[in-house]
Amino acid sequence: MWFLFCCIWARTTTSSAVPAWPDMSVPFVVDPAIEDQADRIISLDNALAHLSRVTCLSFIQRTTEKNFIIFSELSESVPCWDVLSMKGGEQMVNVGGNCLEPVKLPATVTRIFSDCDLQKVQYLYPCPGILPVRPSNCTSIFNRVNNVAASVVPCDVEDPDACPYPTYRNNTLPVGSACSSACDYSGRLLPLLRSFNARLGVSDHFYTTDTVTDASMISNGYEEEDPVGYLGMEGPSDSHCSCLRPLFRLYHPVINNHFYTSNETERGGAEALGYQFERIEGYCTSEPACGAYMPLSRFFNPLLSDHLYTTAIEETTALKSILSGYGYERVECFLWQYETANRACETLLR
Repeated sequence: MWFLFCCIWARTTTSSAVPAWPDMSVPFVVDPAIEDQADRIISLDNALAHLSRVTCLSFIQRTTEKNFIIFSELSESVPCWDVLSMKGGEQMVNVGGNCLEPVKLPATVTRIFSDCDLQKVQYLYPCPGILPVRPSNCTSIFNRVNNVAASVVPCDVEDPDACPYPTYRNNTLPVGSACSSACDYSGRLLPLLRSFNARLGVSDHFYTTDTVTDASMISNGYEEEDPVGYLGMEGPSDSHCSCLRPLFRLYHPVINNHFYTSNETERGGAEALGYQFERIEGYCTSEPACGAYMPLSRFFNPLLSDHLYTTAIEETTALKSILSGYGYERVECFLWQYETANRACETLLR
């Protein structure tokens, strides 16, 4: 009986005690034979981008690390994607044609790893705030032989040279730990329209997602400017995005100033100063996540009594100049760049 218990204990601890990569970061290099083949390196880049985007396991180019992965095309008898455990030293990993299908641009396949694969990664490398779930009885591509995975290459154009595709090794996709998703939001997105009234005594920037209101403001002396991004229309509870914030719109009729804040306490303080709450303009995120990666920078000009909000890098830089008259206050929240939430993830990984 004691012998049987020891055997059961040994099997249990060995199967669960996987030598993990420190800090969930996997240093790697790529076999030059793969680097020299555009269709294969694109597939590998997309695979790493996808895995990093939807899990907390990340891949970093090896510098001086002693333990690292070498992605290579090995024999078909070698298991695929043996990346989940650190074996020490140089670790050869098979990403050959039987493990990762080469892609010819343009392509439209939208997934690489299955839910089963991602569940397995999450169990071994749990993301903060997401409950680890033991993988169920399903077939995972990791450490299996002859399991071809498709390549994620978002593309809807005919010209292959113009087709955007992720190149993971040159970029890092920020993932908000307080959000349930890096890329997804289930609600509608509408552009946040911007206009400005430069009349003497007004000098007011106005922002809205309502095209009727925008047209009315333009007819009353406001000039239309470029939209600053997209706001979510449903919130704050969302099955995919847990860090949504309402963007409150207020107006002070004496100083002719529209003011926007995502902070409930600040909204109350503004109302105490004479600002009138008008409405919730939409929803943004408290940190870069859910596909919302555009920081909405907030400025204030005390001489004009004007609040200005922008997502444009060039304008932000210019406004931070001491000569602009506008003082930088903070990043109010984060907006979506496109009408489709997860498209930002593809763009950030080009």
